[in-house]
This record gives sequence, C-alpha cells and structure tokens, in this order.
Amino acid sequence: VPGIALLAVSLAGSFVAFETAVRILTPATVFDPRFRLHPHLSKTTHVEIAHVQAKRDFTTNMWGFRGDSLAIDSDGWIRIMAIGGSTTLCRTLSDRNTWPARLQSRLRAVHPRLQVFNAGIDGHTTRGHVLLMNEAVPAVDPDVILFLVGVNDLWRSLRGESFEDFEKASLRYWLYSHLRSAQVA
Repeated sequence: VPGIALLAVSLAGSFVAFETAVRILTPATVFDPRFRLHPHLSKTTHVEIAHVQAKRDFTTNMWGFRGDSLAIDSDGWIRIMAIGGSTTLCRTLSDRNTWPARLQSRLRAVHPRLQVFNAGIDGHTTRGHVLLMNEAVPAVDPDVILFLVGVNDLWRSLRGESFEDFEKASLRYWLYSHLRSAQVA
C-alpha cells in the first residue's frame, strides 16, 4: 500500500509539474479550446525527400491562425479570413505557399493594405466552422470570409462518425478547457 501511494503521489506531482511547464511555454488561445489554436507558434521542419520542399516554415499570429497579425493601424486595411479544414491550413506547406498566403500576395499587388488570415483547422467540419465563426469573426472583424469546406463532413458521414463527440458537457471538452497539456497533445 505505501508503494502504491508513493507511486500515485509521484505521478500526480509529475503531472502538475508537466502541466505547469506547458502553461509557461505555450500561450493560451483566446478562443474556445476546441479549436486547438496555438498563438505565436514558429516551427521550421526540414524534409529530405526528392522533389519536396526541403524547408517548411509554420508560424501563427496572435490568434493562432497562419498569417500576419492584425496591422496596428487597421484603418483602410481589407481583412480576409479563410476558413476550412486541412485543405485551408495547408500544414505540409511553408507559410508563403499556402493558398491563403498566395491569395494575399496576389491581392496585395492591387491593394497593398490587405491581409488574409488562414483560419484553417485540421479535421474541422462545418459544425466547427460555425463555432469558429461565432468566436473568431467578432475578434478579427474581417471584411470578407472565404470558405473551403466539405471534405471533412463527407469523410465523417461516410465513416458513420457522430458529430456529438465534442460537446461542452463531455469529458473531452472539460479536459481541453482546463488542461493545457490536453490542448497541446
């Protein structure tokens, strides 16, 4: 019994230390934790595969979206928000090669005070996009919203998955809401 108690206390202490470290090292998202957004993230990966981009940069802004942060003087700026799943997030591409970044580059040739925020989230369905719209649109206040949706809805329906697995009353939601280690994992 003393050995099991010591093990339980050690595991609890280790988890508290880990959770504390994760909270210190990763900033909290300003939105619902179900979105799995990580603000101010900057990662570079190197890939050694023939005919594949060797170095990929993945950065996020203050909201956890890919793209520049909102201009300090936003008067006269056009803000576009691209919402979708992995086909919008484009995790395997460098920041400058995602379609929202390429759209921004082309549109800035015509209107230099324009920003495109990449609000793509891997695996999100239309239901997730509606939740994101309710929280992110008031914060970002975009002038235009673009959607690239449907693939994840189709995939889930073909697999027969439930859309009820991430409701606010679930244990999974509680874990995401209260534990930063669950959000990061």
